Amino acid sequence: MRFKRIYMRICFLTGLLFFWLPVILAQNDKQPEEFSSHWQVGVHGGPTVFFGDVKQNKFWPVSSHYNEWRWAGGLDIGYRISPVFSIALQGVYGNLAGTKRRWNAYFESDYYESNLLTTIDLNNLFGRNRTTRFFSVYVVLGVGAIQFNTELKDLETSEVYRKVGYGDGFGFKGRMLEGIISYGAGFNFRMADRWAAQLQMVFRVSGTDAIDGYIDNFPYDVYNYTSLGVVYKFGFRKKNQVKEEMIPEVTLPPLPVAVPDDSTFMREIEEMKKPVPVEFPPDRNEEFIAHILNYRVQILARFTTSAKVSAISKTYGIPETEIKENIYRGHFIYTVGRFDTYNEARIKRDEMRYSNGIKDAFVVAFKGEDRLDKLPAVK
Repeated sequence: MRFKRIYMRICFLTGLLFFWLPVILAQNDKQPEEFSSHWQVGVHGGPTVFFGDVKQNKFWPVSSHYNEWRWAGGLDIGYRISPVFSIALQGVYGNLAGTKRRWNAYFESDYYESNLLTTIDLNNLFGRNRTTRFFSVYVVLGVGAIQFNTELKDLETSEVYRKVGYGDGFGFKGRMLEGIISYGAGFNFRMADRWAAQLQMVFRVSGTDAIDGYIDNFPYDVYNYTSLGVVYKFGFRKKNQVKEEMIPEVTLPPLPVAVPDDSTFMREIEEMKKPVPVEFPPDRNEEFIAHILNYRVQILARFTTSAKVSAISKTYGIPETEIKENIYRGHFIYTVGRFDTYNEARIKRDEMRYSNGIKDAFVVAFKGEDRLDKLPAVK
């Protein structure tokens, strides 16, 4: 009993660590503009394999005479905090089984699980943050609880030697209740913006040797759950994203002017209509150009590290000479074009979206080489 109390305390403290660590790291780490925190829900299922006293082989399960392969399925509800960390609550229902021919015994168990899990994306942890990556590898860590009923039986006659749970435990309907620690790894396959497939293998280490109904060499029973699942993402929340502001075109009606029927006066009017060239002294041209308001199309942003212009050019089919790099609020931003009016930049934005496949391209305003926080309004 003393060991169980210590074990449950360790599980509780470990769960708090797994829960708060990604939150703290996410708050101290500014995220790139293209990442959006979001909720996700997933369903999964797959085989389970038990490792304990009542098992024929040490590692590989047998399927002849008595099948040690069993199945489980579950549901996850989680929140992606950052490109690296996410947390989730998981519920699983499954079965476990094992056999020991020289003991002429086998066991069957059904169980419920509830887990608090955190996942760490290794690709984004050690590489560049990318939300459109097709394939990524992640690790899984967590704590939880298992509630189970177990029957240990005779291999030939199926006579029940021992029962665990079945009204004697503290779980649901008297099931045996024990803590578990989870660890494993998985692979994420991006199918669309909101859909992904996941293949993961997670081991559970329990705080008991009674899952197989036999207490002997294994102080803590272990089992594996290998699952294939589908994840749906929703509730995206964008941060520090400068949104486009639609600038309406304003057309002022011409003012009525009374023009006398005088040929001299008409010639003066025609002269006034001609454009007057504006010239600036050579030593003032650069100073004047540096303060001209212009519009550009932003196609990419990176935090802390810059991207290679050649790689951007190759990825999106844009000539390198058209891509310009600037720094804005600690981000390396990449823009295309330089336009005097918003409408010209909007046409270029649509071209980037539909011809070059940059769906999140948007118009930004610059004053010289400094990007403005938002598009200026028309006065």
